[in-house]
Order: sequence, then C-alpha cells, then structure tokens
Amino acid sequence: MSRERLGDCGRCGKRLAVNTPMLLETGELICHRCADDEDEFGRGVGQLKDKEGRLVLEDKWQKHDVVISKYDDGLSVWTKNGGRGWVLSEDERELWEKGKIEELLDLIHERVESGVTRCTSCGEDKEIVGRHFAGRYCKECWEEYKDKNSGRCGMCGAPMWRCVC
Repeated sequence: MSRERLGDCGRCGKRLAVNTPMLLETGELICHRCADDEDEFGRGVGQLKDKEGRLVLEDKWQKHDVVISKYDDGLSVWTKNGGRGWVLSEDERELWEKGKIEELLDLIHERVESGVTRCTSCGEDKEIVGRHFAGRYCKECWEEYKDKNSGRCGMCGAPMWRCVC
C-alpha cells in the first residue's frame, strides 16, 4: 500500500505537501504559510500519511510566529516565521524540560514583541549590531564572527557589512 498525501490546506486550499503542515488543536490541517500567522497552537505533521493512513506527527510546534523543532542533537527555535534564530534562556529551557511547549511559545512571542533582542551566539539579551541569515549578533560576537569569516559572507562572498543574505 502506497503512502497517501495529506491533501489541501483547510484555509487557503493549497497543497499541504510542502514544508511542514500544522495540525491545530481543533483538528484542522493547515499549510506552513497559513500557520505562520496562526495564534493557535499547532503540531507539525509529515507530508505523507503512514501505511495505515494515519497522520505522522513530527517534533515541531508552532504558535504565533515562533517555531520549535526538536532533533536528536538539540532544538532549533525560530521567531519571525523563521527569519530569526532564538537561543533559549534558562527560564525558557525549564519550560521546555517540563513539557510546557505552548507556554514556551507564548513566552518567546511576548519577549520578541516587547523588543527583547537576543544574540544567537552568546544567548545574551543585548543590542544587536550585526546579522547573517537568521543569526543576530551582539557587538562582541559580531566582531568574533567577522574575524572567523575573514569579513566575508560564506554564501554570497560580499563583505559582511554589505551582505544581505
């Protein structure tokens, strides 16, 4: 028996088999694009059903514009719909370890909306002076990053001060 595709998004009607669709607590399946603006807690699902026709839950959760993915070697946390990396603080890590994922997503969202800026290298809440892809760096970490990368972006080759990656 072949594995069945999920079908279409319950909101926009586009195909669900792109990136990670989300299963909301209401049971509604929505695509990753609609999930980006969703204030309801959702769990990532695989793009195909299992051999018995059931949804395959993934270790990915989303609420507001915050996404947490669990991997064998750690966590990946993103804000602004994947536009910014986020390093968990001690109190945030405690929520994760207690399994309070929805509460954690709410807390991160509140902090970002209130203007907290966190360096993705040292994890400190500091003023951000440089960025590269989803990384955001405080002054000390940015200088170290530029030194390690000879002042050039590893993707486009432009000087770091001019890179827009």
